Amino acid sequence: KHHGVVACEGSMFKWKFANALATMMIGSLGIAAAENKLSVGYGAEAGHMDPLVAKMCGRYCSKSLVITRNEESRKILRELGVPTELGTDTAWTFEPLGAEYGQKALRDVGWDGKTAVLVVCPINPFEWPVKASVAAKIPVVVFDSDLKSDDYVSFVATDNQAAGKMAGEHLAKSIGDKGNVVVLRYQEGSASTANREQGFVDAIKAHANVKLASDNQYGGATTESAFAKAESLLSAQKAASGGVDGVFAPNESTTFGMLLALRKANVAGKVKFVGFDSSEKLVAGVREGHIDALVLQDPFKIGYLAVKTMTNHLRGQTVDKRVDTGAKLVTKANM
Repeated sequence: KHHGVVACEGSMFKWKFANALATMMIGSLGIAAAENKLSVGYGAEAGHMDPLVAKMCGRYCSKSLVITRNEESRKILRELGVPTELGTDTAWTFEPLGAEYGQKALRDVGWDGKTAVLVVCPINPFEWPVKASVAAKIPVVVFDSDLKSDDYVSFVATDNQAAGKMAGEHLAKSIGDKGNVVVLRYQEGSASTANREQGFVDAIKAHANVKLASDNQYGGATTESAFAKAESLLSAQKAASGGVDGVFAPNESTTFGMLLALRKANVAGKVKFVGFDSSEKLVAGVREGHIDALVLQDPFKIGYLAVKTMTNHLRGQTVDKRVDTGAKLVTKANM
């Protein structure tokens, strides 16, 4: 019935949320590959996996193609024998290249230049299956990442603007309610991080003696691009000579990129730093005093409330259109 599987998920090969997520992704790609059908992972990152899950990944995804966000993920997957390519943009903000680029790519894989070709370009890709389901009178609860549509029963996720405001209030307090702060934004087109950034900016503007020295620089989708942009941002703002009192980064890749830049500039632990999301390296940064706080979502609660909301809806109960799953501020003191 179906011609293949295209799996889209940032934490595709990670234990970050749960083994169930990685297992589902590996299983779907593996089934498609076993049937000699299209088997592609898009926008994937790879990190720590339980040994059994890593073994499954190597066994069942060896005939898939996984297009990753960063080189670190490619390295992990290559070691497991999974074919990879680098270059996804999960914020869907790539500027299109000219027609000649696409023609060359097709010729390189055997196109004769005449045969008609069907090409699928993913724009707002997560909206399509929702529209199809709604048209078929199938109720849909969306969780974690919002759509450019409200054609669903409920949206269950972190209130990212409130979470960003939490970060701003904490940073203002950390610098004594005065000084210069900068934001390293993530990427244009990403709704969740844009809301975090806006919440942070709104919070800082409420503090008269705190100056927003820069809020127009974007780190991009990888740690490498975030590190490069953070390095130039800190240099431009003269962070090494005291020009920056605090910084904020709105997701995992920008937080880690900024952490690396602060360390390279020898101001880690001197410049107050609030980041967003977690990883082993970021948690270590908090313990070392190089990150003052991380704003964390609650993935377990997001999943639990999404299922509960759908269950209540199917039982005929009224459910909220938006369900906030909350966020918490983690510091060295409360870890």
